[in-house]
This record gives sequence, C-alpha cells and structure tokens, in this order.
Amino acid sequence: MDNADVVARQPASRRAVVKKKVRKKRKKGVSSSQKGFGFERKLAVIFGEWWTAGERDDVFWRTDGSGSRATSRARRGKRTRFQYGDMTFTDPIGQALIEAFSFEFKNYKTYDLLSALSPTDPNKSWLVFWAEAGIDAKLSEREPILITKKNQHKMLMWMPKPLFVTLYSFGFRPYPRMFIELKAQTVRLKLNKTVDIPQHCVVGILFDDFIEQVDPQMFKEMLYATGRAQRIGSTSNTGDATTSTAEAARDYGEETGSDTGSSSSTS
Repeated sequence: MDNADVVARQPASRRAVVKKKVRKKRKKGVSSSQKGFGFERKLAVIFGEWWTAGERDDVFWRTDGSGSRATSRARRGKRTRFQYGDMTFTDPIGQALIEAFSFEFKNYKTYDLLSALSPTDPNKSWLVFWAEAGIDAKLSEREPILITKKNQHKMLMWMPKPLFVTLYSFGFRPYPRMFIELKAQTVRLKLNKTVDIPQHCVVGILFDDFIEQVDPQMFKEMLYATGRAQRIGSTSNTGDATTSTAEAARDYGEETGSDTGSSSSTS
C-alpha cells in the first residue's frame, strides 16, 4: 500500500493530518548515523576484497558501536582488543591490518578541510576527524588512518608522514598528494571536549590510488618487516627494513626538498 492509498482511506477530517505526517516522513530520509554505518560497511567490504586480491569480502567489518564500546571500557581502565576505531577483522587472515592501524571513517555532505589551519565547527572539521582518529590509535597503541568522503567528491585517505615514507620505500608513488603540517595545539571536539595533539605532518592521498596501486602482499610484507604486525606464530627481524626505510626517507627528502625526519606520528 503506497502513501496515496493511506491518505485516501482516511476520513475527510483526517486527510490533512495524514498528508502532513507523510510529508514529514519523506523529509526525514536517511539519518547521519545510518549513513555512517553504511559507509563503514562499504569500506570494510572494499578492504576485504583488496586484502584478499578479490577472493573475499567478509574479512573485515565495522566495530561494535563504531568503537564506542572500546572507548567506554577505556574510561573504566579496561582494554578491548581490536575494537577501537571503525573497523576490525572477522577472520584471522585480516588480523595484521587491524593489529597495525586504527581506522576512522567519516562520510559527510561536506566538511571543512581548511580547519587544519583555522578550526571552526567541530562537527564538520577535518582537524577534529584527525584528532579523533589519533585518540583511538593512541588508546590501542596503533597508527591512525583516516578516510574521508563528502558528497560529489572522491574518498581521501590520510596517514602520518612516517607511514607514507615507509610505503614510499616499498615503491608507492601516488599523485596527487597533500601534506598538512600541524602545530602542537589543543583541538576542541564535540560536546566541548578537548584533546592535545603534537606537532606532526599528515599526508593525504586519493583512496582509489591506494587500493589500485598498493599490492596487498607487498603491504603485508611491509607490516611484518617493519614490526607493525607479527606473523602468527613467528617473530620478525626489522633491522633491514629500518635501514631501507631510512634510505627511502633520505631519497624522498631529496626528491621533494622536504625534511622527512622532523615529523612525528599521533599514535
């Protein structure tokens, strides 16, 4: 039964009231939380397909309450492993990715990227998004990765500069890319909460570039070689990887004329 039938079946005295309710229901649309949950599920599927070279789409899924359960338990001094951030693994083959990184996903009609220079509305501020990603990463002793999306635009992926330099050492060369040098500051979050962040550099790239250009097997080897994750049942020697990453940092600095050694991660 459609809305027209609902209205037609009402007595004449009730039709105006019913029409008003129908119009109000139409305006409601999808809530911001429903939109966010859908975005998290979509990214979990994309990461699963990428991680398994297209064989699986069920390796990752959104965390309980988008990480709220882990955050709530942390306030009581309790840790909830692999439940911080917006994504966790549902199959052990995905553990290495979640062991290394805390993921934060933000999908808004619009958001303010210039807030990195001058923070404004905390509800739509890129700087707040990044600060929130850093909070969960610090609580879970991992590195933050933020993925943002606004209407009519492509998804962007944000990471600490040291992680980007490591990927660079393994041959990752995305263009375009954006560098944001953040000063040490206090960031105002929602509900008048605040968090202090250190001086550091964040690198932004197109998310599609990461998915299309980064070989998942190479990425796994990078995680193991740099000690960001451990192979199940074994330990890894990170000495050679540390050396190659340092060399890549020098090469990258020479290519771009930037100082790769001065930035620090938020995790």
